[in-house]
Amino acid sequence: GYTLKESSGFCHDGAWDSHHPDGSANWNPPSLEDCLGRCQVESKNGSPCRFFSYHEASNNCHLAQGCTDFRQYAGYNAYQLASAPTPAPMPEPTPAPAAALGYTLKESSGFCHDGAWDSHHPDGSANWNPPSLEDCLGRCQVESKNGSPCRFFSYHEASNNCHLAQGCTDFRQFAGYNAYQLASDTVE
Repeated sequence: GYTLKESSGFCHDGAWDSHHPDGSANWNPPSLEDCLGRCQVESKNGSPCRFFSYHEASNNCHLAQGCTDFRQYAGYNAYQLASAPTPAPMPEPTPAPAAALGYTLKESSGFCHDGAWDSHHPDGSANWNPPSLEDCLGRCQVESKNGSPCRFFSYHEASNNCHLAQGCTDFRQFAGYNAYQLASDTVE
């Protein structure tokens, strides 16, 4: 956006004529909005355009870094770019990226069965049904079978069953389960 700074003249601090969108010099854009568009993207010697002046009859678009040097000239109006509003913080993406979660969904309605076993309690005792998907993930991150680490885990929300596996070529259909792959293992 922009606001009218001054009528019947142009801002001249560090001023230049607008460029064509391809970068070539001295474009006379067909509209005030096109002149605004040039001010939003152009700069001179590293300082961005903050003011633009437009002459309706000739389509002359004069860009400037400041407006303390205002020159009277009939037909021009000088405008100031509106301050950019502070962007609102971005909400967390849903679902979060695999790296943030530590896993990706491999397959729905079933479980991976290659070299599979039921998760253990944190104390090492067998057949733990962890209360959450994150706890099942945690078991996969630390457990292994016969020296091969867990690379896939399947979780059944209703029963909390956590099925860990070394691979997923043997996928078994089973309603209520979802199979996941560790994020560190997703590069195929």
